[in-house]
Amino acid sequence: DTKLALAVHSPEIRAAYHDAIPLNRYGTEREIAEVIVFLCSDKASYVTGQVIAADGGFDAVGVGLPALRAP
Repeated sequence: DTKLALAVHSPEIRAAYHDAIPLNRYGTEREIAEVIVFLCSDKASYVTGQVIAADGGFDAVGVGLPALRAP
């Protein structure tokens, strides 16, 4: 859980995300930072124009949370 997620998501929304993320947890601030560090490093020198979803697989299983969709 990041400070931002804890600040903006209610316990109900966090529970819904937990169930919808294939890894069954929020990412940590460190995990997000590691992606940023990689992209800023020479190891990513050939990576251009990409969207890297550091989201535990959430993006791969569909769009949004069913609990938050309008009826």
